[in-house]
This record gives sequence, structure tokens and C-alpha cells, in this order.
Amino acid sequence: MGALNPWDEYRESGLIDHWARIATERLAQAQPQIDAVNVFPVADHDTGRNMLATMRAGLDALYRFPDIPWTAANIAQTLLQGVLDGARGNSGIILSQFWRAVSQTIARRRFDADGYAEALALSVALIGESVADPVEGTAWSVLRAAADRARELAAEGRAELAAVAAAVVEAAALAVARTPEQLPTLAEAKVVDAGGLGVLCVLDALAETVEEEKRAREAHEAWEEAETAPEPEQVRPEVLALLESIGPAEPVSVKRAGSGPARKREPAPAYHEVELELLGATAEDAARLRSRLADVGDSVVVAGDGTRLKAHAHTFDAGAVVLAGIQAGRVVAVRITNLPVSAPEPTRAVLALAAGEGLAALFRDAGAHVLDVGPGASPEGLAEAVAGIEADEVFVLPNGALAGPDLIRAASEIRAAGREARFLPCGSPLQGLAAIAVHDPDQPAGDDEYTMASAAAGARWARLVTAEEEAFTWAGKCSAGDCLGLVGDEVVLVSEKSAHACADLVDLMLASGGELVTVLLGQLGDESVADDMAEHMRRRHPGIELVVLDGGQPGEIAQVGVE
Repeated sequence: MGALNPWDEYRESGLIDHWARIATERLAQAQPQIDAVNVFPVADHDTGRNMLATMRAGLDALYRFPDIPWTAANIAQTLLQGVLDGARGNSGIILSQFWRAVSQTIARRRFDADGYAEALALSVALIGESVADPVEGTAWSVLRAAADRARELAAEGRAELAAVAAAVVEAAALAVARTPEQLPTLAEAKVVDAGGLGVLCVLDALAETVEEEKRAREAHEAWEEAETAPEPEQVRPEVLALLESIGPAEPVSVKRAGSGPARKREPAPAYHEVELELLGATAEDAARLRSRLADVGDSVVVAGDGTRLKAHAHTFDAGAVVLAGIQAGRVVAVRITNLPVSAPEPTRAVLALAAGEGLAALFRDAGAHVLDVGPGASPEGLAEAVAGIEADEVFVLPNGALAGPDLIRAASEIRAAGREARFLPCGSPLQGLAAIAVHDPDQPAGDDEYTMASAAAGARWARLVTAEEEAFTWAGKCSAGDCLGLVGDEVVLVSEKSAHACADLVDLMLASGGELVTVLLGQLGDESVADDMAEHMRRRHPGIELVVLDGGQPGEIAQVGVE
């Protein structure tokens, strides 16, 4: 396009200058709310402060060079240089890329409705390239929603910048309100994204600036005094409503989520925010630096203007970030800040050994991971199952499926792999079910382990099996096919019928007291056992609760537990 006439050049230059000033004012007004809702990627409550510092650096650059030629391109470029100089945090670097897109757009065309749409689309692309892992529900997705709306209006032929700018604010406000639906961290804290809220303030500042400029131009054309134009609102209604919905400007506290495979927990190292400024780095250097920082940290942003780079990362290894910067170019500035973030809460899982689909289903329903232990059960299989669970702490319920020496061997292999597992004293599935019934992952590990072990120990149990041959036992002579009641390895009861045997076994166990009887039917049991037990409990033990479960454990008629 051809050069602008002097009036349009002056108007457009003033527009950019005024926009930057109003944007800084908006961020200053909203800083407490923005900081209060800053929980992603880490709850350090400084996003508003960082974005405000970045914008103020841009304004300072304009004030330091008052004699620059008064063109829109010069104003935008000077503002960009200041913003890059003062970019703070990942939100500041992202904001600098927005102004980079504005500057590049103004350098080649008018900043009208189409130019604004082009600048928004370019900012989305630049930020997408700069951020190692763009995430939905952040400033990036808010800008994308704004760019999509501007593109729609431009396609419809809406030539008025004021109309497009106002519609963009509405789209951005809706996008900010949707951020909790896109990012679980925000939903858990019940807040919107802080960076997206800051971007909304900047977009709103343009809408107000254009509206004010439009009123002044109309007054000028009508030969009216510009001062008769109504005073601009401090904050536009869309932004005001959103800020008010956030609530008081008090920081929201959230737990930092753990990531990566579980491992033996060590004292939490210091967590840092590292910011670098580099000269002499090419686009290829920037790409390599971004990839390297993504390996050693998160919240990675690497961006610049072609002559210098700003890099940002959150990391436990600040030295690795600085070294990566030195390898990418000439580092001229380094800023390292300790982030006030607590160590992640340990995650805990329960692994239950289960023989039979019925048992496996019972433990899964109770929230446990399940290792199916058929005839091929081995210590190696147990160690492999623990290694596959992504939790910091693993409680194992053996449930009598592996012998003691095999459990010791499995524990040794688990430790050799750098993991830890706690084996609870559960000699039967009934004890395992009693233990997981009181499992509380929110308790300290030691307290949870003690509670579960106590519940397991309090569950007395016995089992009914079928005699394979004639033999003499402590309870008398048995024939092949008789029902044997065993406590541990000792036979305490011999009976010809399984239903009667189960009832007699319960009577023996209740002789020393109990409030709950659990019958776990095995592969050799049938519904008649459950029916006869229900009738027996009604007649002989009416005040005691009976629970019958289908366990399907092989080689048994039933297991009986008393608590």
C-alpha cells in the first residue's frame, strides 16, 4: 500500500502511543486481581506484576526517545524494543511477542480493521513458536479466540477498527471465562487464567483508545471542540464484569501437580524462575534452546526480534538453563528468582494380588491396582507391576498369593529398580479387603499404613476346602470329598456338606466374638452356601451382619472372615 497522508500518519502514530499508555493503566488497575488468580503454571502470584513491568518498560522507551520521527512504525518499534528490554516472566515475554506482531504489521501496512486482524493472527503464530508447549486455557488461546473473531469480521467487510476492536474484547472476555473449562488447574482453584486476563486488559485498551479517537475525529470533522467528547470509562463493562466475578484480590493457593514417573522421594530442591537475554542467536539457535529448556524445565518461552532473544523457564536446575543459553548465543543478562512453591504432595496407590476375576473386580471397585496371580505368579511379575504404577508410594496387599520368600525377593528387586513398596501383612483376600476399606491416601503414609495393617490384623479368617483323600486330622477322620475347615494350616472342622460346614465354621469363629461375618465364595462354592448361611445367621446370630461376596478364588469352597 502507498504511504499514509500526514493526517493519517499522525493519527495512527498517536493511536499506538495512546494504546500503550492505556494498556499500562489497565494492567496497573487489574494487577491485584491478575496476581490473585495466578495459579498456572505455578502459583507464584506475579503475572500481573510481570505484565505491568513489561508494559512500563515499553512506555519508558518512548519517553527516553521523544525525538524519534513521529511515524506509527517508529513508535511501534521503539515500544517493542522497550518491551523486550523489560520483559519479565513468561507472561512478559508472551506480551512482548504480541507487540512484536503489532510492530511487524504496522511496518508493512495500515493499522486498520484488517491490519488489526493480521496482527492478532501473527501474535498467535509467534507465541505458538515461542512457547515450548502451548496450552489451552492460557493467554495463547485467548489471543487465538480474539484473532478468530477479528478474522470473521474482516471477512465480512467490517472496515471500522472501532467495531472490530470492541467485538474482539467481547470474544476475548468469553475466552477468558472459558479457561477453567480448558485447564484443570484453573478449575480446581476456581479461577480464570491470569495471563489471559492480562491480555484482555491490553485488548480492551485498544478498544477504548479507538473509541476515544473516533469520537475526537467525529468532533473535529463537525467543527466541535474535542474536549466536549465524553470522558472514557476507566475500565470497559466487559472487563469490569469479569474482574468483579473473580472476587477479592487475594492470592489463590494451589498444590503444584507432580509430573513424570514416580521415584523414591527426596527432599524437594529449590524451584527457580530463570530469565536470560541473548545476543547473536539465530533462529536455529532459538529452536535448539527452546528444545533444550523443555528438557530441563517447564513454562518455557524463547522469543525475540531477530537480533536478540529472551528466554524463560521454571526449573529445578538453574545452572542447566544458563548453560543452555551460553551454548545458544552471547548471554548478556541473567535473572534467577526462587519460586515460592511447595513440594508436591506424594501420590499413593494400592496394589492387590488377586487370584480369580471376582476377587480382582472387588479390589478394583475398592480403588486398587490389581495383579492377577494365576499359576504363573512370580516375584518378577510383582516387581514389574509395581514399576508400572505411577505413584510415589505403593502399598502391596499380598493376600496370601505369594509365599514369604517370594515377597522378600520381590521387595529386593523393587528396591534395586529405585522404587519403594510397603508390604502389608495380609494373609488372605479377606484381610486385604478389610485393609483397603480403611485406606486414606490423604493421611500421612505411616498413619495410613498403620490403620490398614490394624484392620487386616483384626480380620480373623478361615477357609473351606475339599479333602482330596482319606486322612486323619485334629478334627477327626475325613474322606475324599469331605469339607475341611482350616484356620491357617490346621483343620478345625470336618463335614460332609459344604453349607453345613460353612455354618459350623462361622459358629466356631463367633465363639470369641464378632460383629461382621464376610463369606467369600470360591470356585467350588455355590449359591446354596450363601442361601443356607443367610438362614443360619437369622436363626443363630440375628444381631450380626452377614456379607456374601463372589470371589471366585480357585481351589476353595469359601473363605470366612469375622471382624
